[in-house]
Amino acid sequence: MSNAKVQSVLEISLSILMGALFIFSAWTKTYPSPADFEYIIKSQFHIPGYWSAVLARLVIGVEFALGFFLLLHFLLKKKWIIVSAVLLLLAFSIHLLLLYLSVGNEANCGCMGTVIEMKPLPSILKNVLMIGALMVLLKVTKGRGRVGLHNAFVVLLGLITVALMFVVLPIKPASEYLSYSRIYDPSQPEQPAVDLREGRHIVSFMTLGCGHCRDAAKEIVRIREAHPEFPFYIFLLQPQPHIKADTLQKDTATARTEDSLLQVRIRELERDFFEDTKASAIPHSYLNEEDFVDLINQSGNNGTPTILWMQDSVIIREVINHHFNVKDIENWLKAK
Repeated sequence: MSNAKVQSVLEISLSILMGALFIFSAWTKTYPSPADFEYIIKSQFHIPGYWSAVLARLVIGVEFALGFFLLLHFLLKKKWIIVSAVLLLLAFSIHLLLLYLSVGNEANCGCMGTVIEMKPLPSILKNVLMIGALMVLLKVTKGRGRVGLHNAFVVLLGLITVALMFVVLPIKPASEYLSYSRIYDPSQPEQPAVDLREGRHIVSFMTLGCGHCRDAAKEIVRIREAHPEFPFYIFLLQPQPHIKADTLQKDTATARTEDSLLQVRIRELERDFFEDTKASAIPHSYLNEEDFVDLINQSGNNGTPTILWMQDSVIIREVINHHFNVKDIENWLKAK
């Protein structure tokens, strides 16, 4: 095989590999939601939540754009795209080095989101290897591309890709606070067993009949068994009494008043929920429907389970799809 043929094969192989890695890296920052990556940016750069969400989408969009352009490198052969990818990796590596010097090698740097949790030093090594591969790609790139796109048009496509991130991954408007005062109102079915208005807690909003809520509760139980110091708290929606008498057990068939029906329904659903999840030892209490829904909406959500890291009444982070990162929780609870 001639040298020209070897270089051509190497060029195509490296462009596909590097493009795929950039696209995969961008995708991991969106799965299962960009919220985790937003929090990583917020905690590492100490910028407000809204701007951390903006920066997260900019980073994801740039990675996607560079990935697609690298995949098509054998058609475009734009060396400045390779140089841009190298510069981005250098910027990432400088940040990782500073992160390592400030917090050590334990934090998840967010390079691969929460899909592959990477620490600073392995991430720097990954970036060095990718930079090396890109420099080889730069060296073996010869001639003009088969598709002669003007540089300005390529830049425009990149900007469109970045802008699309704000459409595909819209920034969710959310309050940074929860109105805890209503939780302690005497009209609530129960008062919280702990004072959530002070300190750090992981607060969940669940309904007794929700399958995803049960999965989340089981995960909380599993984590709590290994880390009994973790301050979990569960708010449950007070069940409503709109049920037929024939769905009740025989010994309660004579109950006719709304209060008695409600209590029976609560007992039935509660027994089934806690027998299934084994979560009875997790501190919990009921909220009336209006406040339960309002608090979820206030957090920027519209369904259950809604799981939030809370410091006093401030929302620090949202847990998506009950994906709990134990190490992150430990670091958060230890932080001053």
